Amino acid sequence: MSENVNAPSEQDLYEEIKSNLKTELKSELVAEMKTQFSRKGLPAVAKAADDRTFGEWLALVGKTARNSTREKAFNMLSNKYDFKTTTDMVQSTDGVGGFTVPEIWSNELFKLDGYESLNSRARQIAMPTDVTYIPVLDQTATPGGGGESAFNGGLLVGIVNEAAEPTDSTNLTFKQVKLQADKAMGFVEVSNELLQNNNVGLESVIVDGFRQTLSSYMDYVILNGNGANSDGIIGNGATITVQRDTSNQFKFHDARNMIAAHKRLNNGAGAAWVIHPYHLASLLGFESSLGQAIWLQNANAANGLQMYLLGYPVLVSEYTAGIGAEGDVLLLDLGAYALGVNRSITIEASPHVSFKKDCVVYRGVARFAGMSLLSDPVTLADGTSTVSPFVVLDDQSS
Repeated sequence: MSENVNAPSEQDLYEEIKSNLKTELKSELVAEMKTQFSRKGLPAVAKAADDRTFGEWLALVGKTARNSTREKAFNMLSNKYDFKTTTDMVQSTDGVGGFTVPEIWSNELFKLDGYESLNSRARQIAMPTDVTYIPVLDQTATPGGGGESAFNGGLLVGIVNEAAEPTDSTNLTFKQVKLQADKAMGFVEVSNELLQNNNVGLESVIVDGFRQTLSSYMDYVILNGNGANSDGIIGNGATITVQRDTSNQFKFHDARNMIAAHKRLNNGAGAAWVIHPYHLASLLGFESSLGQAIWLQNANAANGLQMYLLGYPVLVSEYTAGIGAEGDVLLLDLGAYALGVNRSITIEASPHVSFKKDCVVYRGVARFAGMSLLSDPVTLADGTSTVSPFVVLDDQSS
């Protein structure tokens, strides 16, 4: 590369940078000089391959405790591992202080993925106060015949002679569903050492962890209730239970009976099967009355699992009942379940609660309520058959 006669000298750049910096630390000056030289088109110094290892770093820390190797070890920690000053010493304490742990050579947090959330399919209701009432059409009355339908909420239509009054009352019936929010809260205590010396963005991991945990708890409440103001679907008055064909199993015969008792809302956007994780094996074993594989035809071993059954997506949840118990398989339209959120999930941090332990405490809080929009199943026009957005497999076999 030919010399650029117009290029500023290193000294000129140094003086220019020095006048603009608030502090005159050597490390900051060197970093800024490298940046400026790069911007001016001067050749950059090639970056050496990173040959740092955690084992070497530990060995160097040990050598600082011996007079004969102290100076050399300090120099290597400073030059190779970005050791700064003793004011940063917080770990591995020796006679003069500790050493800030450098990058641990992985920036990935290893964890298992959770299951797909159910609460995203529920009917989301904003709650400006702790208590909110939702008006709904009452569709739980038993029809009286003559073309009456519970789906019409009490509105009747009949033949009326000219100039005569109708013989039956025709009036829509409404009711209110009460949502009363409960507070869900969780805490996590993290040492400042862990916060300062991690390179996976631990604070964001904690925030995301709280959101995932509270979301999972909402899923649990939707299925099981919380023992306070929120009702779950399993055991709910509006839920229909279908007797299973064989104890502890889920068969295609059960799925057929469940879908016959199911009634979705509107376009059924919130409708889905919810099953225990182990019942994926049951799906793979679905057979027709002739012994032919049914579900496996759409989920062969080469192409993976196609998570649909009779037109509805199949969701896996760890919060269903155990295998063989009532509620290990559910066919739900979660659009008929109101999930009111009074306070969106908030994450707060405070160093004061655990000040003596040099820790930061994170608190996650959410206020929400869950309730079925129906109090009972809907009775069909025959006066005996019932359907519901919530159908679960019973624990008893036929």
